[in-house]
Amino acid sequence: MKRITAVCACMCGACAWAGDAAEKPAPQNVLSSIQIELGGRLKADMSWDDSRTNPGNYVLWVNREVSGPNAVSASGAVSRNDDEFNMTANETRLWLSLKGPVMHGVSTGGRLEVDFFGAGATENKSHLMLRRAYIDFGWDEYDLRVLAGQHSDVISPLVPTTINYSVGWDLGNIGYRRPQLRVTKKLGLGEAFGGPCSLELAGALTRTIGDSYTLLSKSDPPNNTESGEDSGFPTSQARVGLTIPGINHKPVTAGVSAHYGKEEYDGSTIDANTFSHRRTFESYSFNADIKVPLFFSPRLDFAASAEYFYGRNLDAYLGGISQGVNLTRGVGITSEGGWGQLTYQGLLSDTGLAFNAGAGVDNPHDGDLNGGAADRARNMFVFANVFYNLTAQLQLGAEYGWYRTEYGNDGEGKANRVQCAAIWNF
Repeated sequence: MKRITAVCACMCGACAWAGDAAEKPAPQNVLSSIQIELGGRLKADMSWDDSRTNPGNYVLWVNREVSGPNAVSASGAVSRNDDEFNMTANETRLWLSLKGPVMHGVSTGGRLEVDFFGAGATENKSHLMLRRAYIDFGWDEYDLRVLAGQHSDVISPLVPTTINYSVGWDLGNIGYRRPQLRVTKKLGLGEAFGGPCSLELAGALTRTIGDSYTLLSKSDPPNNTESGEDSGFPTSQARVGLTIPGINHKPVTAGVSAHYGKEEYDGSTIDANTFSHRRTFESYSFNADIKVPLFFSPRLDFAASAEYFYGRNLDAYLGGISQGVNLTRGVGITSEGGWGQLTYQGLLSDTGLAFNAGAGVDNPHDGDLNGGAADRARNMFVFANVFYNLTAQLQLGAEYGWYRTEYGNDGEGKANRVQCAAIWNF
């Protein structure tokens, strides 16, 4: 009888242990020779604009408006205050973060990241879009890193904190993602202002993204090619960044950056304009960025960030309001602009609130445009948003944005935008 009682006790204990284990399963790793972490976020966006914007789910510019309730012009303008409503889950992101063992002093890692803003699909049948896919390795002892694959540009590394997916592209914030080979070196500069100072040097060779065109030749049919690859060499990018202690030893970062590349058209037909001989168009930019704390305490945190750019043929970098080369005049379009933002958080950090407000402008030079109704001559926006952390993973956000796009012959488009989002990070 005692033996039966002991066996029953053991079985009950085993069942209880199994129940606890079922309630709190131990973390399991994906079977691999390296460490793999799956992450991402589910994001649902809902937006209303009082005028038509391009492309709609997010804003790059406002379509040119004309007066009249049913007015439509030959230039593609739409009637004034033709409102629109959009809802999407395309900014949902998935990523794999990879980390390998350190061997012979070399540490390795990488990342694969996608969202669902791939082109050519109806809204409820979205396509995957590759955001990042890169290998990162280096020698930590020497603060030297090498990155190979697709990643963000070296130039203009900051972005405004917006709910709008395009984070100020074509509105003063340049820089995108592209294949590259990058080398980064950090240098310690000793102590100053009560803390450590450092310098970061980064340089990259990147894929030149150009325009597709038809090569005029005796072949039938004509050959299709791309002006970036046709240039025959990559685009170079570089940045020098300085970090020093700021208020309460929070870091102040500032940097200058630049890029240079070329596009080539070898006797081509584009937009009904024909080049009968080889034409080369330079693409370059000079940029500055800064991020600085304005005030900091355990319950109060203000910060400011800003960027400035000047360059030519910047459509592949979301500058010049996506206008790179004027094929009619045969010149690259020069543009300049920038953005600034104030961030406030901390006073209400117990409730998980954060506020952001900012503005930006992208201003192509009028002399490089044709002056017609189709030319986007100036683009600007003002925004303010609030984020609230309902739980450690669930975040709610609301944003107001004002957008204005000026066109070459004194036309314009203006839009007020209200956008809400629910974001679940995992």
